[in-house]
Amino acid sequence: AVDCGAAPGGWTQFLATKVQCKKIYSIDPGELDPIVFNTHYGDERVVQHLRQKVEYAMDQILQLEVVEEGNNRKSPMVDI
Repeated sequence: AVDCGAAPGGWTQFLATKVQCKKIYSIDPGELDPIVFNTHYGDERVVQHLRQKVEYAMDQILQLEVVEEGNNRKSPMVDI
């Protein structure tokens, strides 16, 4: 999931705990509440905070997803 304008993190936390997303990119140049980072899926942290504006973050997200796909991880983000 992608949470644009994520600070302070309420919707990100909702996506992590209630919707149980396995990966969330939270995009906002502002701070996220530290409790947002406590959600894990297996050994991996669910939330990745990109501290930048949305218009700059989408290219970075796609690059991160391509790298992970290269590590034999299938991700629907690449297909968007």
